[in-house]
Amino acid sequence: MIDSLKRFATFVKESWHEVRHQVTYPSREEVKGTTIVVVVVTAAFAVFFSLVDLAMAEVVTWFFDRFA
Repeated sequence: MIDSLKRFATFVKESWHEVRHQVTYPSREEVKGTTIVVVVVTAAFAVFFSLVDLAMAEVVTWFFDRFA
């Protein structure tokens, strides 16, 4: 049990050291740029899938009207 606690404490200490000294964080400008890209791409996919959904609904409606 004590060994597990020591290993956990070592893990926490090493993780904290890595986060403080070895991790590189993006600048505010990089975060803004990637956020804009994500929003634009998400909007484009939303429009695309909405159009595909409308088209498929029309096809299914036509099919059932024709053959039902």
